[in-house]
Order: sequence, then C-alpha cells, then structure tokens
Amino acid sequence: MAKGDFTTAEKRLTAALAYSNGRGIRYQLAVCHEKLGHVARAWKLYAEVAESARTAGEADRERVARIHAADLSGRVPHVRVISNDAAAVTIDGERVTTDAPIAIDPGAHAIHAEQPGHRPWDSSIDAHEGETLDVRVPTLEPSEVVEHISSPPAITIPPPPPPHVVTIPPRASPVRTAGIIVSVTGVATLAVGAGFVIASAATYASSSSLCDAQSHCTPLGTKIRSSALTYGDVATTLIVGGSIALAAGVVMWIAAPKRAHTIALEPVIRF
Repeated sequence: MAKGDFTTAEKRLTAALAYSNGRGIRYQLAVCHEKLGHVARAWKLYAEVAESARTAGEADRERVARIHAADLSGRVPHVRVISNDAAAVTIDGERVTTDAPIAIDPGAHAIHAEQPGHRPWDSSIDAHEGETLDVRVPTLEPSEVVEHISSPPAITIPPPPPPHVVTIPPRASPVRTAGIIVSVTGVATLAVGAGFVIASAATYASSSSLCDAQSHCTPLGTKIRSSALTYGDVATTLIVGGSIALAAGVVMWIAAPKRAHTIALEPVIRF
C-alpha cells in the first residue's frame, strides 16, 4: 500500500482474512477497494468495520470508518432486478433478491435468470458511479422436452479370462511413509506461518493512524501493535518448526530402504 500497489495489497489482505478477521485488516482492505474503484465493496466493508468498532467500544476507529462510508455512499451504483416469475436471479454468479436496490461496483456485470422447466435468460449491464439501474427479467419461455425412444442395447457375453500373472506391487516402506507425512506437515506449518506473517504486517499497518513517527501511540495503537508482535512471534515459531519438519521428512524419504517386487501366479479353475 505504501508503494501504491493496491492490487497486490488487496489480494494479500484478502488472503490474511483467512487467518485473522480483525478490524484493522478489514479497514485496510476497504481502503484498497476504494483506491481501485470498487466503491460498493469498500462502502460495505467500511460500514461493517464501523459497526464492529462500535460494539468493541473503539470510538476513534468507528468514527473514521463511518466518515469513509458516508463519503462513498453517493458514489455507489445500485441495480434493481424486476421479475414477475419465480426465477432465480444471479449477478456475476451470486444470488440476489429481486425488486430491491442492490449495491454493485462500477463496471460490467452479468445477469442470469433460470427456472426449472424453462429456458434460462442472460443479460449484462454497465454500471457507473452514483446511478441506479432497473433491469426487468422477461417471462421465461418453457423449455421443449423431446422424448427419444431407443432400441435396447445388445447383450455381449465376454469370453472367459485366460490364466494370467498378477504382479504384486511393492509394499510401502513405513519409514518412507512417515517421511511423507512429516514433509506434508512441515509444508502445512510453513503455509500457516506465512499467513501469520501477512496478518502481523497488516495489523501493524492498521495502527499507523494511531501512532506518530516516533512510535508514540494511543492506548489502542499500543494494543494493536502488541497484537502484531504476537502474530510475528507465532509466525517465526511456525516457520522454524515447519522448515525442520520438511527437512526431516525429506531425509527420511531418501534414506528409506526399497522393497523388492513380488510376482505371483493367479490360478484359474476350468470346469
């Protein structure tokens, strides 16, 4: 975000939400949405952060989030889908409620309507900031049902199988299996540690408005930065442990002895 690369920041903050649903991360993600022109997503997220901060008693954060949401409210496009049928309507693949304004981001959007026993209907709109569009879904046409009468399939009697040789695959080495399990555990631990790294950086960044250049922070800013350091400590522990587990698993897999193949004849009894 400091470099102005809000596209990359938006992706990383979205990934960080899988590990921490904190208000700081959501606020910074709303900033990225706003900078990229995704005003509907930013407006909704600012409102969520404001309500969550109100419940938590964080008056400063609630005030800032509500100011941003109010500034964006007039820029958010809305679409109202009007349908007289019991058709299911989606916008960009997401089910929506008909006959009610729906906040959407500026740009092109695909509208799809479907109903059992009827032909689906598709359309598209191009929304601009601050406008409200009405989209009317026509009455869906019944689908044509064509019955096909096919002849019964021919019955084929396969010949009896000849005697054959069965190759018994080698049994997996317990050491090699353990090595795979330890390696997979190490990779998973590294992935979780990376998530905590992102969460730590995002949480620390969210305290920027509550601290000055000399790191003098309000009580809330101090609390947020303490949480960021905790995330960092957890990330360090997970990354070190995951690296050790991955290295140990690879060594176990390479050093495990291989077992020889066994070939056995399968008897066939003829009458």
